[in-house]
Amino acid sequence: MIKIDQRKLGKRRAAQEWVTVTPELAAEILEQAHYEGQRKAHGRHVRYLGDQMDQGKFDPTSQQINIAIHEGSYRLVNGVHRLMAVRDIHKKPVEFPFMYVQADGEHGVAERYSKFDNPQVRKFRDTSSAYKQYERLGTTKSTVGKVGSVVNLLQRKFGTTGEYMRLDHQAVMELVDEWYPFCKPYLDDTAGGELSSKMSNRSTMAIGAITYRYYPIVHTTDKETHAELASEFWSSVATGEMMRQDDPRLRLHQFLLKAKSRGGNNQAGAAFSPLQISLACSRAWNAWQQGNTLNRLSIPKVPDTGYPIMGTGRVVGGGQAAEEE
Repeated sequence: MIKIDQRKLGKRRAAQEWVTVTPELAAEILEQAHYEGQRKAHGRHVRYLGDQMDQGKFDPTSQQINIAIHEGSYRLVNGVHRLMAVRDIHKKPVEFPFMYVQADGEHGVAERYSKFDNPQVRKFRDTSSAYKQYERLGTTKSTVGKVGSVVNLLQRKFGTTGEYMRLDHQAVMELVDEWYPFCKPYLDDTAGGELSSKMSNRSTMAIGAITYRYYPIVHTTDKETHAELASEFWSSVATGEMMRQDDPRLRLHQFLLKAKSRGGNNQAGAAFSPLQISLACSRAWNAWQQGNTLNRLSIPKVPDTGYPIMGTGRVVGGGQAAEEE
């Protein structure tokens, strides 16, 4: 097993060295420096790296093997796939640059893992899992991932910004903490049934979270009563049972049953952008909470420039104008 003289870490609390990694050493590092917050390794990528090594095309200088040191123990926070390739595929020694960093507690190890030099390496779920956010919230990794998708959609104003916004993982985690209390009752009320996957889609879930969060604040101080109204609306949409044909909840149920989400424009009348699906949800909610009926839930082929937000009790579109209501 590799070891670094702690004195070499110095004031910067970091040190580098080149290490010739044999298949046996790779196996030792993977076993003894295992980091439990590490994402699951992808066999296809391991095979690709091993093939590159066999063909002499692998560049070991492209990234460092990154080790976080905490209370004398070593945690492998970057380099799992490369070491597995040496151990399982190439099965010959390879020289790698190693970086050792002193971490401040488990939180420091997670931070090192999530902020390693290439931001594309980690997805939000990887970072959130490393910090064990799901345990703190008392939920699952999958649910945290869904809430993360919702807050990304909300921050991007439902895709109307015209560009992709890459939010810092730490910022997304804070927003997940903020929005989870409103996403959880929505998910509980819409779980099960034929629309389960559609109801947990970020476009639908975002409008649901907005109604659970803001509708009671807009209308009354009696939050419990109006939270129950949001619950009644979304649980009915999920089942589609015992409603008149012109009930907005049934109209939305039928729309979601036939619609499929896609990233682009409407195609063949069946695929809708996230904004269009969100607008359909907001229009059905607005009609229902005002006591109106809907003979038809129409969605524009090219969505208007507005995005669904709360305004005087309604989830409305219209961007700045809506915010000024």
